Amino acid sequence: MRSEQLAFIFGFLLLSGADCHSADKQKDVPGIIDAALGRMNEIALMEPDTLYTVSVAGAKETGPKEFFIGLRTGEEVLASRVSSGCSDYAAAFYKLMKDAGLKPVFIIGTTMSFGSLLDNFSDHTGVAVRNGNGWILADPTQGIVVSKDWDHKAEVYEDEYYIGYKGPLEDYNYKGPIGCKEHNRLTIQVMPPRLLNEKIPYLDVYADDTMKNPEGKENVQVRLFRETLENFYKSHKLSPSLKVKLKMTRDPEKYNSSARCYVKECVMSLGAEITGQLNALAWAVEDLATIGGFRRNKAGFARFDYTVDASMKNPDVTYVNPYLEGFLKDAGDLNDALGLTGEKTVKVTVVNAGDNAGSDLHPDPARGWLLSVGTRSAMSLSLQKYLQDAYAAAKR
Repeated sequence: MRSEQLAFIFGFLLLSGADCHSADKQKDVPGIIDAALGRMNEIALMEPDTLYTVSVAGAKETGPKEFFIGLRTGEEVLASRVSSGCSDYAAAFYKLMKDAGLKPVFIIGTTMSFGSLLDNFSDHTGVAVRNGNGWILADPTQGIVVSKDWDHKAEVYEDEYYIGYKGPLEDYNYKGPIGCKEHNRLTIQVMPPRLLNEKIPYLDVYADDTMKNPEGKENVQVRLFRETLENFYKSHKLSPSLKVKLKMTRDPEKYNSSARCYVKECVMSLGAEITGQLNALAWAVEDLATIGGFRRNKAGFARFDYTVDASMKNPDVTYVNPYLEGFLKDAGDLNDALGLTGEKTVKVTVVNAGDNAGSDLHPDPARGWLLSVGTRSAMSLSLQKYLQDAYAAAKR
């Protein structure tokens, strides 16, 4: 074959995309991703306790949002403009990437948390898209790009989810809520304890006087709960790095158990039913992971010092938000625990945002930084993480 013919064929192969990445290089991948994330805003999240009728595998089905988890195609989600959760948003985004001629990778990670280990039903999805020789990682549910230069070999997603599947969506075989739970169970079995030990705290149980028998000793409920908790750690081969006291107390005025965690201590209150169960701790201890994250990434963190505006106080000088007092104490304890000094102090005034559950940190030209808090805001430890992120974003 003549050299002119060889040159022509070589040039044609290059132009036709024989290089495995050349097709993606010719496309505006970031622009395509941004446009698709914009489309996610057009898809509404299904409301709880509401029945929906949508297409599933080509047939009409009726049920609540939980019924449709992981069942519908991206095309069906886009057509219906409603989503049952993260799996639907990921399927819709994945479909848009395929339609654009890109090579998306579906990612599902199980939450590395106390609650996830208990119920096997907490995960999140993402989609990675090749961009030249690298990868862009998107979170379609939040409508954001997580990383513009994602490590495709990473075992963790968004510092919270251990990746149980990474590949074509078409090859993911765990369908529906039952399949989702089974996949989470299998993923938990292979989660490295070293990662879980950073996320899950060790709770050192003790009882107050309300949980003691007439002889002044801890009653049998406390002993049994401690044994249950120790078996939980043992079964998952955990040796947590963060240790926090857990006070058990009894409140006969209530019926069910409840729990809340602070920087230095968690409190579990048992109602008249007296059924101390680990699930009651599931949501509470999630906030403790915030402390672990702060300790690992505290560089650049600010020290927040709070002043409470008169709008947050009742005539008897109590706070209109019942959680504010504990939040302020937590803020001081967190400053001390992280060694945040006055050099990075940010003065923040807490003001009333009305009868709602919201919280928002923003600068005010006249008054400096304001934390607007609704009277029903939980003001948990996770709010501290939001405040640090919001402050850093506003300063950029």
